[in-house]
Amino acid sequence: MRRSKEDIYGHEILSFISDLFKNRLERHEIELKPSLPFKSMKQLSFRSVYYPVFVNLVDNAIFWLKDQPLPRTISLDYRDGKIYIKDSGPGVPVRDTERIFEPGFSRKPAGAGLGLYIVKEALKGVDCNIEIQAPIPDVGACFVINTKASGSL
Repeated sequence: MRRSKEDIYGHEILSFISDLFKNRLERHEIELKPSLPFKSMKQLSFRSVYYPVFVNLVDNAIFWLKDQPLPRTISLDYRDGKIYIKDSGPGVPVRDTERIFEPGFSRKPAGAGLGLYIVKEALKGVDCNIEIQAPIPDVGACFVINTKASGSL
């Protein structure tokens, strides 16, 4: 992968993850719902950091959504320098929100607990951060990437 910063557009990320997860999204009847601000967003960053972050977050969302009642959605939004990745799944229990980014922590059966840790570290490497919004009952999980931590992701 290239190791120079380049403009990355939301519509490119959407196309990449739509193609990558097409079969799983269809099989589990999950709709990917990008907002217009997400599709038109532009960030100057490294694809080698940015794309794996979205792959991990969408992969996790699919896992937790697949057994939930319909409708099942993964929403992508961009507001005020922040990217929101939200699903309509069971959400993250309050007791787990402090530990969710720790290495080795997982609620997935046979999960290694490294995905979200790697996401957080990768974003930290480009002076950005990720957090999970405080859980709201029956709303699902919402991860927020702050792209303004250093000016751009």
